[in-house]
Amino acid sequence: MKIVLTTGKLAPIIKHVETLILGSKWKKIENERKVWLMDDFKLYTVEEIAAILKVTERTLYNYIKSGSLKAVKIGKYWRIKHTDLQTFIDKGTK
Repeated sequence: MKIVLTTGKLAPIIKHVETLILGSKWKKIENERKVWLMDDFKLYTVEEIAAILKVTERTLYNYIKSGSLKAVKIGKYWRIKHTDLQTFIDKGTK
């Protein structure tokens, strides 16, 4: 997964994030763009997890509501981190 941010109006924000959080993970490439390779960070949608686990989306929402599956709501959509999916698979539903 790649995040590509262009410079311009966002340049001060990019620099601030780069300095405070990301450090050396940013690489400068042509056209004044910066790319952060996010190999260790993957977010799944509820739809993607339903396809992977072969369950309904409603079942996943029930797991999220009960706390069995850790998820984050970004805007109006739920997202599940890869590490949280692994934990859920390892421990099961009980």
